[in-house]
Amino acid sequence: MTAILVNVIVIALLAGAYYAWQTLQGQPSKRWPKLAERLGLKYEGPPPRLTGPWKNRQVTIQLDGERASASFPVRKPEGLRLEIGPREEVEKAAGIVVPDRVDFNDPSSLAFNQRYMVRCKPQALAASVLDPVMRQRIMAIEGFHVLAEAGRLTVPVDPGADSDGIQVVLDLAASLLDGLEA
Repeated sequence: MTAILVNVIVIALLAGAYYAWQTLQGQPSKRWPKLAERLGLKYEGPPPRLTGPWKNRQVTIQLDGERASASFPVRKPEGLRLEIGPREEVEKAAGIVVPDRVDFNDPSSLAFNQRYMVRCKPQALAASVLDPVMRQRIMAIEGFHVLAEAGRLTVPVDPGADSDGIQVVLDLAASLLDGLEA
């Protein structure tokens, strides 16, 4: 009986130690220095954030509550506002009438129009930036949501994601900026 009790206590202690280690590793202050190294960015903290050049652009990744976001400066054009996000979220935030809504009419865009909503001022800019290839790249990222306004482009990133997942989001955001600033 004593041997069983000792085994149960040892297993409980090992499970508790493993859980505590996993919790510590999940904290950005513990994970992000290694992540910064893999992404080629600089870790700064506290509060934890990553900064540095990404595709010849300055990027900052920082925590915003439980979420993290990456932001890039937008050089031009003035008065630009671009939002691409899940249809329900964007419609809920915009209200019943969305005056700057952009729909794509080609048959290959049906799935994109059902899943995402695009708002843009000026509207013609969205059509030139969001070509079919770019729309397919956006479709490949679940829950992609980007907002460019007031000189910044901001996109959420998963603070627990690996470097490959974050790299895909940063690459897509940099490509969008290339199109917006062209």
